[in-house]
Amino acid sequence: MDARPSSINVAFPPDILRRILAFSTSCHDHPSLCRPLPLTGLTGHTITSITHKLCRDTPDPLLLTHVCSQWRNLILDTPTMWASIFISTPTYRQVHLLKLWLERSQVCALDILFRYHPSNVLGGSFKEIVKLLAGNASRCTSFEFSSSIQRNMNMPALFGEYIQPGSLTALRTLSVFFDGNDGTFLYDFAVTFFGPGSDLRVCRLTEPQSLKVIPTINPMWSQNLTSLTLFAFGSDLSILPMIANSPSLLSLTLGFSICGPDPVQSIMVTLPKLRYLVLRHVEESNFVLDWLTLPQLCNLSTVDSLCDGPTVPAVWAGLQRMLERSNCSLKYFSLIHERTNMTEEGYLAEQLASRNFSALTELELLEKGLSNTIVEALTTRVGDDNPSHEILPRLEKLGLRSCSTDDGKLGQMAASRFRRANGTFKHITLGTRGNEDSHVLDREALWQLEKEGLISQWTFGMA
Repeated sequence: MDARPSSINVAFPPDILRRILAFSTSCHDHPSLCRPLPLTGLTGHTITSITHKLCRDTPDPLLLTHVCSQWRNLILDTPTMWASIFISTPTYRQVHLLKLWLERSQVCALDILFRYHPSNVLGGSFKEIVKLLAGNASRCTSFEFSSSIQRNMNMPALFGEYIQPGSLTALRTLSVFFDGNDGTFLYDFAVTFFGPGSDLRVCRLTEPQSLKVIPTINPMWSQNLTSLTLFAFGSDLSILPMIANSPSLLSLTLGFSICGPDPVQSIMVTLPKLRYLVLRHVEESNFVLDWLTLPQLCNLSTVDSLCDGPTVPAVWAGLQRMLERSNCSLKYFSLIHERTNMTEEGYLAEQLASRNFSALTELELLEKGLSNTIVEALTTRVGDDNPSHEILPRLEKLGLRSCSTDDGKLGQMAASRFRRANGTFKHITLGTRGNEDSHVLDREALWQLEKEGLISQWTFGMA
């Protein structure tokens, strides 16, 4: 790169160059690196260390100290390059850099990622950084805070002390990850981020029992939410009040392991627009499902929730009751299991044979111990050979991943059993384990299915 007339940075106008620069510095493989770091100036794969003379060894392929002055000036004159800020291990050095980045971002919307390691000592630099953020609160659109605060019990209170309630008028995305606390000191924090005037659209909360005061501070805090994630581990939490007033909610992710509901907080919740539900590591959750009605639910995913252990029948029963009560038309179902073997596959097929899954068009099973028999279980007709009794009659896409196929029969069984009375599969995906010979047999079987017109597309991969 140089300043000759033929150089790209001379031939194109600045606005085009800014787009090229923004695209070239994005990090698609590692989204967590897409935010710049004030300490090093890291933005994706590019080091903007020329701004504060902090060149150091880095594996990144491009150093702006090695490019011509036009590119350097372009970055300095592009406020959006400085509006995404990652703060970690606050020091007074970072206070200076944060101030510099905030100045260069001018009036751009800010995306703040704040991660504080539990081994760090809460000092004056942290307070100064919070003060700087408070001075720019009105243009903060995204804020993520992550910390184990067992050693820094006053940390959340500092946000409430310096950032005034109602000042985060532009905040639309909020992620809060607290652990190791009893929630007794988070009132000011909750008032600041969830109080009257908040207008959140996307919210992710871990250990929300620490923030269970939110509905008491502002019952309408979730009025405009479209996406909500709640993770909690404890025995005194009911998530129902957290989502009771969420008429716009489209996506909900729940992850919790709790012994039972709080009878005082157990209320029937209807989410009229919810389309996507994810249940993660849910144990004994049937009581929560019994209080949810989701009439528009079409996409359901479970992770380590419906496979092994004594609670599986209760969870399945609660899920079936919720689907029955909601009278929804479920189109997509995904069962992901990260532990050992799935519950008996015939039991899974029996559950999927219910009316609640009769409209299913896409099914994904990702299971480390999934065996060939799942194909037979899912394609067996219930009761007799009447095609109307076929399990999942409308299924168009089937994904079986991480399957154990040491005998190389999964694809062959698919070829012999997927003779559907109601049309053909549009797509079959197999991600299998086993030796190369079995992979060849599976691929050949899928190719034969396509040749016979039984499927229109297939994908094969090795898990």
